Amino acid sequence: MTIKIWRAMAAAMVILMLGASGCILNPEEDNKPPEPVDIDWPDLTEKEDCIETILLLYDNYNRLGDVSKAISDHYELILYDDPLDIKDYVWYMSIVDVTQGDDQIMTRARDIAGTEGLLKNASLLEFKLEGAPVWELVEDVCANCYTTTRQYSFTCKITVDGELKSFTSDLANVQFIVGPHHNDTNKWAIYQASDLKEQ
Repeated sequence: MTIKIWRAMAAAMVILMLGASGCILNPEEDNKPPEPVDIDWPDLTEKEDCIETILLLYDNYNRLGDVSKAISDHYELILYDDPLDIKDYVWYMSIVDVTQGDDQIMTRARDIAGTEGLLKNASLLEFKLEGAPVWELVEDVCANCYTTTRQYSFTCKITVDGELKSFTSDLANVQFIVGPHHNDTNKWAIYQASDLKEQ
């Protein structure tokens, strides 16, 4: 998680989302949240399970029931947590999304906090991922790591201090690198994700 995700809004919006105050688009609309869904979460025994977990979180952001539990039970599991605290999961933001003073590298903890805030406070969240599930061996990150590059687009609406904010991303590339899971080498986790958006 995340997924999964996505364009590194987790980093750019952490402060924004922590101050979010609810989402009312039209007072006349029925604002009753959708009923929670029972999700069949992937078991992470396939590389593609990491991507599927991200998609499930975003597709069901307003039907997760307990967002914090979904994050801790599923999203945190797909982000590599190095037992030696040397090479934890990182998200490499596109230079396009880095504002003055921001770090281009987002840590695992910041990604988790930002993703949770986004899922809890968005009134609209659409994340689309396109491209064939092609994985290639890449050994510069770990001995049994694989990479895939997909195209994504992202739309989010979130109310902050009573003002509706909208964020969108046109179709851009994102690269994922997965490797053996930190708790079980028969499972997979994301070691790195990189937003490859161009200026």
